[in-house]
Amino acid sequence: MQIIDAIYDAALEPDRYLNFTEVWEEKIIAPILDDRDFRLSDGVGTSSLNKHFDRALRIFERTREHKRGSAQAFLGRQNFAAALLHLDGSVIAANPAFHQRFGMNVGDGLFENTEKLTYRLDRSGTNEDNWMSPNVATVAARYFLPDGGHSLIIVEKLTQHQFSDIADDIVLLVKSCHAEWSDKGAEILARSFALTPAEMAVARMLYDGLRANEIARQRERSIGTIKKQLKSLLSKAQLNSQAEFISMSTGLMHVVEIKPDAVATSPKPNVQVGSFSELGIHSFNSSKRIQYAHFGAQDGAPVLYLHGHTSSAISPPFVADAAAAAGLRVVAPCKPGIGESSASAGFDPVGFVADCLVVSEQLGIGQPALVGHAASGVYAVNAAARYPRRFSSVTLLDTGAPLRSEEQFLRMPESSRRIFLAAKSSPELLYAPFAFAAESARRDADAERAFVESQLAESAHDTQLIKQPKFFALARRALLDFMSTPQRSVDELVYWVSDWTDALSQVAAEMPVHFIHSEKHDWLPHADVANVCGHYPSAKLTVVEATAQLLVYERPHEVFDAIAQLA
Repeated sequence: MQIIDAIYDAALEPDRYLNFTEVWEEKIIAPILDDRDFRLSDGVGTSSLNKHFDRALRIFERTREHKRGSAQAFLGRQNFAAALLHLDGSVIAANPAFHQRFGMNVGDGLFENTEKLTYRLDRSGTNEDNWMSPNVATVAARYFLPDGGHSLIIVEKLTQHQFSDIADDIVLLVKSCHAEWSDKGAEILARSFALTPAEMAVARMLYDGLRANEIARQRERSIGTIKKQLKSLLSKAQLNSQAEFISMSTGLMHVVEIKPDAVATSPKPNVQVGSFSELGIHSFNSSKRIQYAHFGAQDGAPVLYLHGHTSSAISPPFVADAAAAAGLRVVAPCKPGIGESSASAGFDPVGFVADCLVVSEQLGIGQPALVGHAASGVYAVNAAARYPRRFSSVTLLDTGAPLRSEEQFLRMPESSRRIFLAAKSSPELLYAPFAFAAESARRDADAERAFVESQLAESAHDTQLIKQPKFFALARRALLDFMSTPQRSVDELVYWVSDWTDALSQVAAEMPVHFIHSEKHDWLPHADVANVCGHYPSAKLTVVEATAQLLVYERPHEVFDAIAQLA
């Protein structure tokens, strides 16, 4: 039958997800809107359908976990900070050393801040437009750090011989050239290949990631002289390119290092004077940890910020600047399973916020203002109801009003209405589709773009906004973070559509409540929020003009200024 076939096709091959989506929308979700006690058009009842979804999800997760477990085991065996990449440079998996050294998560793009070092003996076969041309298997590059420095990396095509579980979309391995140049290693290098002192000087600068013209300037030699020395050096070492030389010499330096390669701390970006930005990890035990961003004004009013589906805990420098300008010191934890935060055994939003309080206390922060974005606003309300003396106020960014009536759902655009109604009435129909969508979205850059555009398609404002590369990159990261834990993503939707009115009433009786809402949010109108605020003397509403779901990134100064009113 068409529905059952589509479910198992998507479980076994997520690339077929788009076909599954059409069947799912037409034959599963649409009938929910017409008849809550429905039987599907081809005779499959809801009870039977739920069993098929559950079985398909188990098949899918076993296959995915085997692939990812193999990838992590492979990366764990590397004697470098290492990651697997899509051909477009987006990170598929990384070992802890890579993440801590570069501060990059799954889905982030490595090539955006990277420059190739392309000197070859034979210039044929190189391709300046594509990272890995058909005739080149290894590329040396320098990754530019936020502090203005750079770190050498080697990018190479991954083969079946290196990693037997390689998939078609896992094509590149990146390794960090972190080992320091050492006298002992240099002695071995010079003796092994009979290199002259001039060639060794050039070799040392190659190892530092300098181009031929940069070497020429520093050594006060002509570019022609440096190229002759490069050619001689590579010829003696029987290598064809700078990439091959760096790869070989880095391995040599690692072997002769006196001490193991230490994991570098994440660099701190240079942000405006008076602001700071750093990443940290708080470990509760060997299996439980929370990664967090800490930014803003060092002596600012404390804020505990819970990110939503269109914002990330790890924010760009201009967000730290906006927080600092508003006089705020922000702690933004990554939710379970995102970044370096460990996955949780179950969905426990209030327990997560309690853990976040422990992190805040370790940073010397007491009684912060609690801010929740989108579904995380419900986290905030329920946590504040449970622990009213632990927070000074509650602010809800684009959380909307509690969804209590069918009319509220029916005013939503079609796709949002279907998803939210399904979360309200039949959430079991969402878990497998979200898992399939998450895997499909990470297939390649085109799939990622299609996914991001589809998630914001019902917002005319955001559809225009993400045509700008800056905002597309920010939306991409936030949405891929959200979909990196698809089961929790569905649980959040179910949590969002639950009636949290009682918890809100309890919180509003204890502390100030501030709703900050984007003017152009197409499926959670601010008029509904205004009506809710009318019931609580302690509640107020701020509407941020000319923004929609990406308001945190589009208008950070307005958002943090509004948060500061209660912080």
